[in-house]
Amino acid sequence: MSFPTQYKAVILDCDGVVFDINREKSNAFREAVADYPEDKVSDFVKMHQATGGISRYEKFRYFFTELCPSVNTEASIQNALDRYAQIVQAAYGAIHPHPSALQLVQYCQNQCPVFIASGSDQEELRGVFQIHGITSLFAGIFGSPTPKQHNVEMILQENNLNPDEVIFVGDGGGDYQVTLELGLPFLFLGEMAEWEPSPEQIRTHPNLSMMPLWQDVLEYFHVPK
Repeated sequence: MSFPTQYKAVILDCDGVVFDINREKSNAFREAVADYPEDKVSDFVKMHQATGGISRYEKFRYFFTELCPSVNTEASIQNALDRYAQIVQAAYGAIHPHPSALQLVQYCQNQCPVFIASGSDQEELRGVFQIHGITSLFAGIFGSPTPKQHNVEMILQENNLNPDEVIFVGDGGGDYQVTLELGLPFLFLGEMAEWEPSPEQIRTHPNLSMMPLWQDVLEYFHVPK
């Protein structure tokens, strides 16, 4: 069987799809605000896990305006961002891209372009991909502070693509919401996820396919074994 010809592009989330780093990211969010009350920190980490794909900028702003209001909001956010980035950069350096993700992207080279749309910091993300020598496999690598939905809209517009021609592989609530809002087919990859759609969310999304493992994704795209 051949590549699903109805798709003219593939968009991948990064964390929990290309890199198995979700647990490290949760720990980084916890450590970045570790000086604050534990109940607030716990609520913050739970919020992060439920909103995968939302940028760190939005999450830390929520923490310092809603959970633990700060008298110097901007300075508090920047300090947390710096602590978070230091932890995450070390984590990215200690892991490698998921082999199945690379297998799919390499297979797509003769089929259609593959993009990254992530909630992670764009410059940090591009640096990580460069370090691992995989930048050239992707038609574009996009991240925050631009919201993920705006980046996906930009990919569609600049490449003259209709939403039903682009399939998104992701693992977070933010990915679910973006694909629902824009009308993209969505493969939910559960293998490394810290969140999963509820039965109601599964019923609500008109084009959602549950993929427990990366192997299921490869089979969906008919990637040769």
